Amino acid sequence: MGFASVTAQDNFGPDLITPHSSPIFTSSTYVYESAEKAQQVFRGEEEAFIYSRWSHPNAELVERKVEQLETFGLDVKAKALVFASGMSALAALYQSLLKPGDKILAQGNIYGTSVDYFNQYEDDFGIDVIFADFKNLKELESILKAEKKIKLLYAETPSNPTLNCYNLTALSALGKKYGAKVAVDNTFASPYLQQPLKFGVDFILHSGTKYLNGHGTGLSGFLIGRDVAFMKKQVWKIRKLNGSICAPFDAWLVNVGMKTLSLRMEQHCANALAVAKFLQSHPAVSKVNYLGLKGHPDHALAKKQMRKFGGVLSFELKNGYKAGERLIIRIGEIEHDWSGTLGQDPGLVKDGVEAHLQQLLAEQVGTFGEGWTLVRREYPTAIGPVDLLCRDADGQAMAVEVKRRGEIDGVEQLTRYLDLLNRDPLLAPVTGVFAAQEIKPQARTLAEDRGIRCVVLDYDALRGYDDEESRLF
Repeated sequence: MGFASVTAQDNFGPDLITPHSSPIFTSSTYVYESAEKAQQVFRGEEEAFIYSRWSHPNAELVERKVEQLETFGLDVKAKALVFASGMSALAALYQSLLKPGDKILAQGNIYGTSVDYFNQYEDDFGIDVIFADFKNLKELESILKAEKKIKLLYAETPSNPTLNCYNLTALSALGKKYGAKVAVDNTFASPYLQQPLKFGVDFILHSGTKYLNGHGTGLSGFLIGRDVAFMKKQVWKIRKLNGSICAPFDAWLVNVGMKTLSLRMEQHCANALAVAKFLQSHPAVSKVNYLGLKGHPDHALAKKQMRKFGGVLSFELKNGYKAGERLIIRIGEIEHDWSGTLGQDPGLVKDGVEAHLQQLLAEQVGTFGEGWTLVRREYPTAIGPVDLLCRDADGQAMAVEVKRRGEIDGVEQLTRYLDLLNRDPLLAPVTGVFAAQEIKPQARTLAEDRGIRCVVLDYDALRGYDDEESRLF
């Protein structure tokens, strides 16, 4: 049986009826043939459905299918559990695997809400998270040597939106060497393009809402683990207690979507490659981020780990932010200004004056110099997003960190961003600009010593409140 056949067929198992098209089981509880049978089920001597918060036929159908897809062609056993969303799958992994005092080593540019989750419960549960550059394997090993309480390495490959690819074999080897489990968010690839279990990964997560459902009709999430006993006992119990199982209707919807997964992924990949090649040769485009292009620094690794290169790409325009506005206008009819189907970047949420300063500078990037263009607000790095990535009149990359009050910690933050950005051969060299309404003398001295330019911002002038002609002096 081929991969596409697995997606198309519905296997309810030997004890259930097998209709041509799977129905939606909307019952909350189930009937048994006798009181004796019911007692056997409740004592755990017989397997049967008891209560739909625990499990139900639609859930088990999609779980069995995802298990088959993630292990297709592999000599590996795995157990999948379906959840109400990808985030509830992550929460179940977190709660079943970790305890207070443990630590997580996480890739810096993962899905924004995953970052929110780790940060939110760092203090509440006493489980610290360390964000790092997962391309720097030497640095990861140094952290693992120093931090003996790291129990989970958490990665996402390909990543969003720069489409970086990470070495799953190397990450799995590090996890095994230092006694940590390795979990990978496989949402951007789907099982059709990438099977992380093949490379030694312990857990796989999916937002089933995306490629698996494929039609934007329902929410779901999956956690797949190679330790079948752990999945059936610890993770299943967490799902049962939290009530985070996927509802029958949403499970039915993701099952319907998976029937066309192979066809859709083939077309996604073909479309993305065609668009990427077109953009690569376009005179207005300065950079295309797509793993299928040979010039992408991770092309060779992606070719080794993935069947094809996916349906998502990003690109940068030579004239920056304003060119992007014109591009959007020329597309044609715009039904929505923004659609967050893959989630928002929490870095875009800044408070008060700093948020407004960043917005104003993105619109008035010429504040920093004539001929400057904006590449992107909140440009992602492995430890979080830098406020603005720009290019000066000569085309050199410039990283701008925006603060209301410029102090030493802001300079240190920008220094760490610059260290990571300068490792990207397509960006380097990258120069730093520290911009604030007020810059402390010690911060200015430290910045200038590190070759970082300091710019004092006039908030009123940026807002258009400052009228030079009305000044007395």
